[in-house]
Amino acid sequence: MKVLPKQEGVSQRTGNEWVQQSFVFEYFEDPNQRYSDKVVLQTFDTNVMAQLEEGVQVRIGFGMNIREYTKDGKTSVFNEPRMYKFERITAADAAPQPAPQTEQPAAAPFPPAQPPQSAEKKDDLPF
Repeated sequence: MKVLPKQEGVSQRTGNEWVQQSFVFEYFEDPNQRYSDKVVLQTFDTNVMAQLEEGVQVRIGFGMNIREYTKDGKTSVFNEPRMYKFERITAADAAPQPAPQTEQPAAAPFPPAQPPQSAEKKDDLPF
């Protein structure tokens, strides 16, 4: 994880001050995957900002915030991923856990193949 600089400002709509910080997370969909993916997530939660440190492994929860931007009569829509929770991963959590083995009922065998209809019984109706 990489911590990016904080951004601060004042809301034009409400006049309230705000602080936002972005974090770059590197993740693997599959632990055996060779190359990682990265995602940038933002948060306005100052408690989260204070607790996240560079290089720490975390498990995160995030959602997508849809934003619209209109300029010169043209509207653009874009996604803003927002982090809403996180938890630090300990060494015990980081070890891959084997998938639980569940017994599945045996699949029913295919019904036996039906012999083709004879030419004299052939009907032109589809039912």
